[in-house]
Amino acid sequence: MIEFNNIKDMYFVGIGGIGMSSLAKYFHKKGLNVSGFDDNLTEITRQLEKQGILVENNFNYSQLSPNDSTLIVYTPAIKPLHKVLKYFSDHNFKILKRAEVLGSLSKRTKTLAVAGTHGKTTTCSMLAHMLEYNNVKCTAFIGGVAKNFNNNFINNNDDLIIVEADEYDRTFLQLYPDVAVITSIDSDHMDVYKTFDNLKEAFVTFSDNVKTKGVLISNKKLGIDSSNTFSIKSKATYWIDNIEVQKNGVYKFDIHYQNEVLKDQKASLFGKHNISNFLAALSVAHNCGLSIKQCMKSIHQYKGVKRRFELHLNTKKYVLIDDYAHHPVEIINAINTTKEFFGDRKIMCVFQPHLYSRTKDYAVDFGDALSLADELIVVDIYPAREKPIKGVSGGMLLNYSSNKVKMSCSKDELLQKIELSKAEVFLILGAGDISEMVLPVKKMLQKKLKAA
Repeated sequence: MIEFNNIKDMYFVGIGGIGMSSLAKYFHKKGLNVSGFDDNLTEITRQLEKQGILVENNFNYSQLSPNDSTLIVYTPAIKPLHKVLKYFSDHNFKILKRAEVLGSLSKRTKTLAVAGTHGKTTTCSMLAHMLEYNNVKCTAFIGGVAKNFNNNFINNNDDLIIVEADEYDRTFLQLYPDVAVITSIDSDHMDVYKTFDNLKEAFVTFSDNVKTKGVLISNKKLGIDSSNTFSIKSKATYWIDNIEVQKNGVYKFDIHYQNEVLKDQKASLFGKHNISNFLAALSVAHNCGLSIKQCMKSIHQYKGVKRRFELHLNTKKYVLIDDYAHHPVEIINAINTTKEFFGDRKIMCVFQPHLYSRTKDYAVDFGDALSLADELIVVDIYPAREKPIKGVSGGMLLNYSSNKVKMSCSKDELLQKIELSKAEVFLILGAGDISEMVLPVKKMLQKKLKAA
């Protein structure tokens, strides 16, 4: 276990990442000298600098020396041969992955962990909101900007932490939670796991890491051996039924726990998958001492997460939605939710694939999912940590989709393509930098509204 009391300087390689930035904020608040490097300067890095954290874009290694009081932290998105990480490795600095740092925190602190291929960030933000709203103070590391806090980090109680248990690179196997919930398991990260069986086995191993006398909660449909389950389809420890779609993203439903039933509950959640995420968060909060009624009351004040079905424009003529969906299942959820509330209008989906390997591995599934929209534009792949793969492009997904109107283009050409569309609902999807186009698209649609 890492003794952070001995550390004075922490340097984060890839500090602009959503997960790395929250951890940097945590140790900065602890009084450590925190700094870091990122290849890209973004709104996240600018916010870090405003808080007094030095962020370098041109590496200045002279400020640090390899001693017991200096710790280098990196994200698996950074390749071992990256110039900055290689420098620290070559000069014998103490280096740890972000997961190892979080894992060490989880061993000594009461930890609530949210795992699953989908829904981690939304569930984490809901859980943090439920606890804070009901005066159960916590520290939360959230994989997105929670609108209730306008932050990806909450630090009100170091004795209770909430973390996302990320399956990429088997990161979550470093965690030792007191309460863990598994929201979903779908095929992903095959560059790491190779087979779905290996992926599911990793989730089982993660569940085995729950501390003695801890609590494991899982989505009932996953078939994982756990004493607590949740479901929106069948009876479980926590379950919801009688779901009715209402207006403006609102659902009405009944909540069941043992012999307790709360009938005709309403919540604005935009998507049945988010009803499931809400139930996952509720199950953890209930195991932290909140009543079902307290959880339900808090959800009425929940504002969501940026880039998770985020409505930027909602008029009778045009609707503009931004969503982080980058997996076929997430795309299906996003388009089906759009149809649920705006299905009487023509829907255009703009999709930026994330990673060459994921695009290659799930090309057919992406095509099927994207075919749910009336019109489709696929922009160039956002490579993130990867180098190009020969023959793999965003445009190749058009070969597997059945949209009557479909095209591919660069991000720079996107605005012109959208302007020519007859669609009224625009759904912008992807985990890369496609969100940079949301504001220009919004301005263009507002201009068309004024001209009408």
